[in-house]
Amino acid sequence: MTDRAPRRIWDRRWGTVFQVLVVAAATMVLAAGVWLLAGSVLDLGGSHASLTGTAVTGRAANGDAAKRLGGPVTLSASDVTDALATLSLDGQDVPVSLDGVSVYLDSNGIWVEQRGSVPASGMADVTARRCFALAAWASGTGVNVPQVTWIVEDESGVVHMTMSASTTLMTKARETEGLLKAALGYRISGDAYAALSDPGFDRALGVAPKLPTGEDIPIEATSRAAGAQDDASLLSSHGGTDTNVPSPGRGGAAATIEVTVDVPGSSGVVSVPAGASAYDALLATGADVTSGPSRFGSGTWVYGINGIGSAHDGAGRGWTYTVNGSSPSLMSDEYAVSAGDVIRWRYV
Repeated sequence: MTDRAPRRIWDRRWGTVFQVLVVAAATMVLAAGVWLLAGSVLDLGGSHASLTGTAVTGRAANGDAAKRLGGPVTLSASDVTDALATLSLDGQDVPVSLDGVSVYLDSNGIWVEQRGSVPASGMADVTARRCFALAAWASGTGVNVPQVTWIVEDESGVVHMTMSASTTLMTKARETEGLLKAALGYRISGDAYAALSDPGFDRALGVAPKLPTGEDIPIEATSRAAGAQDDASLLSSHGGTDTNVPSPGRGGAAATIEVTVDVPGSSGVVSVPAGASAYDALLATGADVTSGPSRFGSGTWVYGINGIGSAHDGAGRGWTYTVNGSSPSLMSDEYAVSAGDVIRWRYV
């Protein structure tokens, strides 16, 4: 009896100690959980603050955001010329000498007319990079300028290349062919194209770039004879460098249109720049699109959308489209949509 009594007392003491240890451990675990939760909340708060900052200064800026920046944002042609001197695309500098450059802008877009000696061998590549670099710059200004159009002329005023790029439908492509295919449209003169060695891209694609008047930019098949100089700038009659473009909601309506896209997994009404193609409208839905050069001539063939179809399917398999119930005779990247169009995509 005397031996068992101390043992029971000892056991009770150990039981009490064990209970204290369990409670202490639970308390530590609870405290750690609270600390981690608090850290997560703080991190989320920081992320939201960053997102707000991006929305204010980026493409998504609206009238209220502009007011938070201290007033309405405007963009002038002098702002564009300043940007031309420091153009860069993904770290690759593609600046433009301002000699022989004219700039015009309004709520429909930015036009750059570049006159001078541009070697045909690198003209398509550098023009595509400059056009998309300026489009990316314009996209970040907070001013609703829907597209950029670039015009390249020789010293006599002959247009050898013209290209339009959207400021909202940007591309991740960085090789020449991919940049040209991502453009709203481009045209290369006959002799400039003939000077290229196995270019890997067509002479013309998409919607013909236009002047501010809405007319197609004139592009000639061959250069003029020596001495046949044309000193008139294509943009000289449109106001030059004195035009300002206000921010959204301040009197400058951007030239965008709305179309309906019916495609499995990504249907809806999308806004695209005026002159955009049916292919541009498809990309604007956010659909996962796989495409490549058409097997049947010029243009782009859509192999897969949202995981349905691929380039490895049989010949002739792919996605076709209709516009308002009719099947256009052009590839989707060559057909310009109009406001209110209904574009339906089907796999065949």
